[in-house]
Amino acid sequence: MFHSDRRFYRSTLCSILMLLIIVILFAGCGDDPVPEPNCLPVKAAVAFSGQYYFYEYNDAGKLTEFTRRSGEVFIAERYAVEYSGDRVSALQIMLPLGETEVPGPVYKIIYGSDNKPKEVQYFTDKSAPDPVNTLKFTHDNSGRISKREFFTYTASMGYNRYEYNDDNNVSKVFHKQIIGDDEVLGSEYLSFDDKKRFFAGSPELTLLELYVFNYEPSVNNVLTEKIHATRNETYTPAGNITYSLSYDEKGNVSRLTSTAFQPIATLIFQKMDYECK
Repeated sequence: MFHSDRRFYRSTLCSILMLLIIVILFAGCGDDPVPEPNCLPVKAAVAFSGQYYFYEYNDAGKLTEFTRRSGEVFIAERYAVEYSGDRVSALQIMLPLGETEVPGPVYKIIYGSDNKPKEVQYFTDKSAPDPVNTLKFTHDNSGRISKREFFTYTASMGYNRYEYNDDNNVSKVFHKQIIGDDEVLGSEYLSFDDKKRFFAGSPELTLLELYVFNYEPSVNNVLTEKIHATRNETYTPAGNITYSLSYDEKGNVSRLTSTAFQPIATLIFQKMDYECK
């Protein structure tokens, strides 16, 4: 009986241990965090201008085009995104002509060995032999844009150089102005929110905003800025800019105003709509 009881207790103990392991495994599965939805901008109302931007994506969530509209219907420009493999290779501007449209200027994106854009070339049309304007980029060891240089044909028209804080936001912008050889302090970005930029949900739109449309390459949204100079002029004294942002229930930027050089708010985005999946 003693040996039989010992086998019984040992069998019972093994069964209890197996049950505990199963409970722990299933409890661990239940504790997995639910991924946050990815939110893509689909419509932006530009304040006071009567203009709207509409963004279109394919089933995989990749940006295919966006349009600038006068009102919500009439298309003033359509921007068609072209790909080479998975990378954005060009941005073709299509212009309305009666009931149809014709190709206009095109931006071509040239990548370096690090798979980041090293040049963006602007052509008046696809058949033009040479770009009219070129942006050349330098990146730091963290892969961030550290320098953006502007060329008209082959002549340098100055540059922007960026310094970052510990949160990967731009802290200072320096300019090499068009006239003169000295580098000057352009802007100091003094504070930021903790939210993502409106384009952050789309890698393709992020690339276009940073490399084609010259958005400052910060992770978060700037709240206060002191501007000393641009590539064209110097301000004495420096001007202060305050940005005020509103957010939707998911933390996306839905409205943006700014106050620059005077206590009068200027709306930039009146309303931004997103689609979250």
